[in-house]
Amino acid sequence: MRMLGQGHESEINVTPFIDVLLTLIVMFILLIQIRFVHDVQIPPPQRARAAQGLAIVLDLKPGGGYAINGEPVSPHSLATRIGEIFRPRPDKLLYVRVGEGWNYAGVMAAVDVAKGAGVEEIGYVPPNGH
Repeated sequence: MRMLGQGHESEINVTPFIDVLLTLIVMFILLIQIRFVHDVQIPPPQRARAAQGLAIVLDLKPGGGYAINGEPVSPHSLATRIGEIFRPRPDKLLYVRVGEGWNYAGVMAAVDVAKGAGVEEIGYVPPNGH
């Protein structure tokens, strides 16, 4: 304790400091004893898509008509042919390339046929030459 002039004393109040330190010590002790462990379920690694086979591309030809990987397909047999291709495949990804002259409704109709035939994922690719 130090005496200041005129009878005043200066003393550091360490009680709040000690309270904070004790609280932190208790919290650290509790956190060490209580460990939060969460089970994490990670899916098994998938094979690369390149190893699963050739990519399947549905071409919507300019002026109308369909082709799957260059093979012409009639509109009536499109669903059947897509189903035959994708039934044994583990990946259900179909790429769609749209030629000139197709409107949105026509493209979505072809995508709906493909989804109904078992395709789960659709990827759009630019037309040839772009």
